[in-house]
Amino acid sequence: MSDFTFEFLSEKDIIQAQLGGEIFVDFPPDYLIDSYGGECEINEEFSFFVNCYIDNNRIFINASNPLWTPSMGSLTFLAQNIRTPDDDGEARNFVISNYDSEKKRIVSRTYSTLNPASLTYVYDGYLISINNDEPIDVEVGTYTDEIVLRLPGPALQTLT
Repeated sequence: MSDFTFEFLSEKDIIQAQLGGEIFVDFPPDYLIDSYGGECEINEEFSFFVNCYIDNNRIFINASNPLWTPSMGSLTFLAQNIRTPDDDGEARNFVISNYDSEKKRIVSRTYSTLNPASLTYVYDGYLISINNDEPIDVEVGTYTDEIVLRLPGPALQTLT
């Protein structure tokens, strides 16, 4: 699990939540955010409360201060307890969007060509390799050849 802090500055005003304004963060497909048991926070000047929810790999932030303008500086959004990918490597870009849900349009967003937001990560545990990562075909009523499980080191728990 990891905590992420996003700091961004919208060049356009962020519409009030009551009028359909939302901010959302698209996580790269490397992340599988199928359940979100974490917490989120945003600048108190922007909102004293924040309501975050998930739809696929997108975290919606549904809160705003009607007096917030881009001249007030950047917004800092913190998402805690996000499950990191299982494979080492570089993740694709995170995209942050300022959205008008009434008119169904993106008011402003980040772009990977202008502001790359990728992340290199290392899986912090042992990965079990099964059958050298080759597919296993088992037909109904048959047995398979030996399936090899490999661990990069000794297991600290019983594998059953």
